[in-house]
Amino acid sequence: MLRTSIALMSLAMVVLISGCGGDGPPLHSVKGKVTKAGAPLEGVMVTMVAAEGGYPPVSGRTGSDGSFNIMSATGRLGAPEGTYKVYISPKSSNANPTGNPNGGPPSNMEDIMKQYGGGAKGGRSSAAPGSGPASGDVIPVDFQAADKTPLRQTVPISGDWVIEIP
Repeated sequence: MLRTSIALMSLAMVVLISGCGGDGPPLHSVKGKVTKAGAPLEGVMVTMVAAEGGYPPVSGRTGSDGSFNIMSATGRLGAPEGTYKVYISPKSSNANPTGNPNGGPPSNMEDIMKQYGGGAKGGRSSAAPGSGPASGDVIPVDFQAADKTPLRQTVPISGDWVIEIP
C-alpha cells in the first residue's frame, strides 16, 4: 500500500512539473510581408533574435507573395513577448537550407552554427550558400546580420507587419 501511494504521488509530481513548463512562454502571432521597391521578396528568411536574450531565435520563410508567419524553435506559430532584432537572409537555391521541413529555425546544431556565424570556416557570409548572384544586391548586408540590422520589432504587434527592404 505504501509503495502504491509513493508511486502515485511520484507520478502526480511528474505530471504536475511537466505541465508547468509546457512548450515555453505564451506566443503571439507575428506575420507580415517582405518587399523591395513594393515588390514581394520570395524565399527569404525573416529571423527575430530577442534583444535582451532569453529566448531562442524565431523565424519564417516568405512565400511567393512575400508573406511570412514567424515560427518558434518548438514548431509553434508566433513569438514570445519582447523586443527583437530582425534580420533577413537571402533566398537560397536549396529548397530547405535550414534543415527544418516547416521552414522555421534550423533543426540541428551544425545548421544553427552556420546560420548564426559559427563553425570552423569563419562566420556568416553576406549571402546564403547557393544564392544567386543577385541575392547580395537584393538585401543590403547590414540587414543580413543580427548584430548590424537596423530592424527592430516589439511583440505583440497588431495587424500584419510590412518589412520594406531599401
